[in-house]
Amino acid sequence: MRYLKFFTLVLPVVALTFACGGPSSEDEEGDPTVLTKVEGGKFSGGVLKLNSIEDYTSLFPVSINDVYSTHIAALGYEGLLKLNQKTLEPEPCLAERFDIDQSQKVYTFHLRKGVKFHDDDCFEGGTGREVTADDFKYCFEYLCSNHKENKWPTLLVERLVGGQEYFNGKAKTVKGIKVLDD
Repeated sequence: MRYLKFFTLVLPVVALTFACGGPSSEDEEGDPTVLTKVEGGKFSGGVLKLNSIEDYTSLFPVSINDVYSTHIAALGYEGLLKLNQKTLEPEPCLAERFDIDQSQKVYTFHLRKGVKFHDDDCFEGGTGREVTADDFKYCFEYLCSNHKENKWPTLLVERLVGGQEYFNGKAKTVKGIKVLDD
């Protein structure tokens, strides 16, 4: 009985010790996950490792409704604005700048030039194209849609002119979203 308790406690510890060995230097040669420096002081490649006790549910932004998915998605997506970490004030991100009219109801975003999507087979020739205002219009309208994947329609449906009509299927576009140019 004493040996059974010993093996019950020691065997898992020994198994975990041998199972947690890191890669040898031989394993790293030719590894496509190794970071390589690219233009602009950025890096390409690598492996994302997170310590989490839960699985993520989605990486599609409008479907995310859990903190684990939010943390992962935040590493890969950028928005028009971001919060300044010191002041918690909004500041430009993918938008170069933004203007708010005197009524504080009309927001105009001026997009950064040269921002591109990552290369992917969904683009012609597999090369990511430049982000345009139409891309943001699509995203905002999707946030106003009643699509089953959209977990966040309440964010904008009642705040944008025509949002409720779009949500109810009575309009083909959200009246309050206008694209002035690319």
